[in-house]
Amino acid sequence: MHVSLAVLACTLLISNGSNAGNRDEIPATLEYRSPVGLGSEKVVMISGKQVIRTLYGGVDAGGLFYGGDSTPISDDGRFAAIDQIEAGFVELPDGSSKLHEVAYCNLVDLHNGCVVVRETGQFCAGRFTKEGKWNNPLYPDLDLTKPTATTIKYADRVVWPADSPDASLENLLACDPPGTANKVAYKKILDLNVFHMSQKQRQIIEALIN
Repeated sequence: MHVSLAVLACTLLISNGSNAGNRDEIPATLEYRSPVGLGSEKVVMISGKQVIRTLYGGVDAGGLFYGGDSTPISDDGRFAAIDQIEAGFVELPDGSSKLHEVAYCNLVDLHNGCVVVRETGQFCAGRFTKEGKWNNPLYPDLDLTKPTATTIKYADRVVWPADSPDASLENLLACDPPGTANKVAYKKILDLNVFHMSQKQRQIIEALIN
């Protein structure tokens, strides 16, 4: 479990008076840390003096993050497009190997650290419009205020966890924080052990929904 999950959980516990999602909606700033070449292994989101989430990556672990001061931000400051490039060597038929890279883009809600969507290819050539939408050829009707990660989707096995920033337990807590409306779904996720949680992770979720 990354330290970031515990940090996020503490943030939710502190702000969980009526609903954890109702924190003061001050867009976070981004800090790229742990440089490796031109990339970084971490992107830290800070709102005020509080770290609301840290994204982790690596050359062969989801990819290094790129962007820094040039990271695209929507005009209203709410969403950011964080580039990530995963690299590795693939073996060719003649026995030699070749470097293979895959570029991803993470569209992140800077109010809560939610990775709304993570895609590759043409999607990443999109741009933010003045209205704060992501103009792209693949999903022209994409609504960034409706993240792909919700408790109902995981509880009903419509989507599955994966080794990706947008399909993690940490991301679910950021995108769909525990509250009255989704308490039953979170309990179902625990009962089904959807995320194959450790005992520590289960205790964190139980503390948030009880």
